[in-house]
Amino acid sequence: MSQTNAFFEYSADDPKLGVAVADLREAASRTPLWSRLSWIDIRNRYKRSVIGPFWVTISMAVMIAALGTIYSQLFGMAIQEYVPFIACGFLIWNFIAGVLNAAGRTFIEMEGIMKQIPLPVSFYALRSVSTEAILFGHNFLVYLAVAALFQIPLGWETLLALPAFALIVLNAVWVVIVLGILCLRFRDVIPIVANLTQIAFLVTPVIWAAELVKNRRMIVDANPFFHLVEILRAPLLGKPIDPVNWMVVGSMAVVGWIVAFLCIGYTKRRMPYWL
Repeated sequence: MSQTNAFFEYSADDPKLGVAVADLREAASRTPLWSRLSWIDIRNRYKRSVIGPFWVTISMAVMIAALGTIYSQLFGMAIQEYVPFIACGFLIWNFIAGVLNAAGRTFIEMEGIMKQIPLPVSFYALRSVSTEAILFGHNFLVYLAVAALFQIPLGWETLLALPAFALIVLNAVWVVIVLGILCLRFRDVIPIVANLTQIAFLVTPVIWAAELVKNRRMIVDANPFFHLVEILRAPLLGKPIDPVNWMVVGSMAVVGWIVAFLCIGYTKRRMPYWL
């Protein structure tokens, strides 16, 4: 029996995997639209501001300068080594935290559009991640300044930062889909995710080095956020790549997208009633 509404149009008897694949294919075909909407999101967020999203960049630069000066002494690290370390850490973490915090609002804030225009579920996830990627590009200027100031030794391995960031974005999209649907169904998940994100920042080697917990290294290795940060931070710092980071993040992408496909296939028909 066919079920249709203003939000989605498809047969309730369609295979779940087929529904998810068709959803992602349609979202990919609308790339010019969701990428344009991402720019509009940034403009609206900083409307009437003179320097717009660069306020975030300035805030991050000030924090890096302050923490770099103080924490380098607390951790017994040379400031020439510690400042680039936390600069890359904050750059990557701001993107991860932005994705997690935006995930819960991805579908809820688009209620008016979703009830009137039949756009795919993954369309909104791609739009959300694209917005955070634009902010990442603005904040990347801080890394360039730090790299020039502290003369970070960059080589061919630095080019691995491109596929590393692409892999992080690939994970970010499925996270937004899964968390977005979960938060849409259970609104209490939104503050839970926000609180867990803060805790994750403290237990992830962003402002402290993983080498500081030599006797309890399992705590770091079992943390998926560590691998997400390190897969990009290592090439940006010109350091050797750890294959384990790539394997963990790659496995997360495979498993995560399977879960995302299942979520789309099994909940797409119910989502209009949760708005």
